[in-house]
Amino acid sequence: MAYDPLGWMLSTDHVTGPESEHFLGLVQLMSLADRQGAELYVIGGLKVDDRHDVPEVMRWLDDENAFEHFKTVHGTEAQNLRELYHYKGGFFDSLR
Repeated sequence: MAYDPLGWMLSTDHVTGPESEHFLGLVQLMSLADRQGAELYVIGGLKVDDRHDVPEVMRWLDDENAFEHFKTVHGTEAQNLRELYHYKGGFFDSLR
């Protein structure tokens, strides 16, 4: 496993989760990235598992207006595969 000290874990309410010191929902992270002008990348595992485990997150990641598939990182075994998505930014600009 890799550890990213600057990374955020998604809250158990994956999309809108309660703000806390360590857990934010995906929408909150997108909004935070917009406000701070920061890049946002989301790392997922096997798409078939993610679609089952976190379908609401996958709906956002599949939205071509919000995210683009950035890269597939293959591991030594299938379960170690990681999918990287890049948030295009500006999704919440029209709401300001």
